[in-house]
Amino acid sequence: MNILSGSPVRCQSKSMRLRHLGSTVAALTLSAACGDGAKSASSKAGPKVAVGPTNVAGGETSEFSGGDYAYCPEKGASFTPLELESSEIAPYVALAEGHHEASLLWQPGFVTDAIGGYEEHTSVALDVTVLSGRDVVFGEANLGYEGSGCRGTRQRQLELAIDLSTGDGALSGAFRHWVTPASDATVPGGRLLATTAKADNFDYPLRDFESTLDLDVPPVVELRRDLRVTLGFDAEAARGSFQIEITTREPASFNTEGHISPLAAVFPDDGCAPARPVSLDERIDGLVDTPRAAYRRLRTGIESGPIRAGWCDESDPSQVDFDWTEVTLRGGEPTHAYLMAQDVLIYAPFSIETADGRVRHTRTIASYLHEYGGQTGGSLPLMPVQDFERATGLRGFDLTGVEYAGVYVSLNANRAGSELQGQLFATKWEATEEHVLAPSLEWCSGPGCDRFWCQRAVDSPELACP
Repeated sequence: MNILSGSPVRCQSKSMRLRHLGSTVAALTLSAACGDGAKSASSKAGPKVAVGPTNVAGGETSEFSGGDYAYCPEKGASFTPLELESSEIAPYVALAEGHHEASLLWQPGFVTDAIGGYEEHTSVALDVTVLSGRDVVFGEANLGYEGSGCRGTRQRQLELAIDLSTGDGALSGAFRHWVTPASDATVPGGRLLATTAKADNFDYPLRDFESTLDLDVPPVVELRRDLRVTLGFDAEAARGSFQIEITTREPASFNTEGHISPLAAVFPDDGCAPARPVSLDERIDGLVDTPRAAYRRLRTGIESGPIRAGWCDESDPSQVDFDWTEVTLRGGEPTHAYLMAQDVLIYAPFSIETADGRVRHTRTIASYLHEYGGQTGGSLPLMPVQDFERATGLRGFDLTGVEYAGVYVSLNANRAGSELQGQLFATKWEATEEHVLAPSLEWCSGPGCDRFWCQRAVDSPELACP
């Protein structure tokens, strides 16, 4: 079945698109912390840990893991204290214990003067005391089949007491935090401590910290303000991120929560805390190549020629078919890269241009490279609508009544760059949440495109699209 030459391809339903946006925003947490702009709003799908294999641990073995559930509940679990001085645990204690200093970069989620009280480039100091350690063996805790992966799994945890202060005086305070030790050959020294994946280990009330931050975001009804923390320690440095998260409630609805992240910070200020910088010309086992060579191969495929693309206005019930055009993609020379486990995050200029003239978008963007190919994606901070067209190169959007708008881009490709799928859409800030701003653009190139467009042409793609 050739969908492109056959029957018209319909836009997918609005509900499908919004569900996809929610999962995408949540998955972009790490990309946001690596210099591509902090997300200003999210679907609160649960904290995404941005530092290494946080629920794989066990000293020198891989015996301990966090299970398959997002957080294995500690209700019904058993706990065995650890000796911090033991030969197995002491090397990890040494990674965290003591005084740490690093450069720090604050990143606003909105382009507005209403967010302030900080210096963009500053420093952070952490004074850490390791209080205790324990091995946890989880039970199922009545989670049904979703929690079945937790039963009998184990997690090793160290509890830290941390005194935090930033050099600009914007944030200071003390808190407790759990980290999990892991053996990781990709980090300096081969050992890593990273934020433990447990439900009460990410968000801390901002009121418990001394702060000079001004967070006057668009008018909202606030429920609370939290400081979201992720940390990592290796033999080379302490790395991590902070994110201010405001939980809101829509003024007209007392049952609906929204979430705003107006400001985030990463340390060290090297563009991608807490991943480790790596040379563009260093061979990476997970890539079976150097980052530069892997990106060049991917770029060659991406730039092979104009790609069939379609606009879809899901807000208009009368539009059943895609509005077809072509998209041309261009990549620039990479500037720097970071190692994350066996994958590489590489930064390079990236441009998208459509034949109909509605998109001429150029920016530096992050691409995840791995053995099988790569994913490119990222979002820009929400900006005042009067700056949107000039800053993004996007035209033809109805911005009536919109105060802030942004743009999101994603691209998936195989190793050779011969199979591509991607999308671009604008977003708007409305009623304390970020929403898709119609229309959206999708494109596809390669052998899998018949199935790609088929899935958008039928109501039951799992049945109709082999």
